[in-house]
Amino acid sequence: AAIVPMGTKCQILTTRKWSDTRTYSVEGNKITFDSKGTTTAGRPTHMSYAGTVDGKVYPVMGNPIGDHIAMTLVTPREIKAKVMLHGKQSASAVTDVSADGKKLTLHRHSTLGSAPRDVTMAFDKM
Repeated sequence: AAIVPMGTKCQILTTRKWSDTRTYSVEGNKITFDSKGTTTAGRPTHMSYAGTVDGKVYPVMGNPIGDHIAMTLVTPREIKAKVMLHGKQSASAVTDVSADGKKLTLHRHSTLGSAPRDVTMAFDKM
């Protein structure tokens, strides 16, 4: 099954340590992801990866909690991902695209650091 297109741009502005604009490009079962943002301290952030939803491991650039990602397609609108740092899983995530294709929701569970953290982020198509 092919991935439902996630849109060209999604943006989230949060009260966390940063705000960012994310771009997801989908071609068949390949996802290219790019995120650019700014921390509350004014430092720029940039994270990116490109990979196929085939369960294989692909490099990630600029992510403080992971240097590789492996994605699998659950349904045409749902993707599960494992994020790894130095060969060990540091986070897992489930990404859902709404039926109308206008909202992307990311549920992430991070095991990095002293206590596990769960975060849910919602992105609107721009």
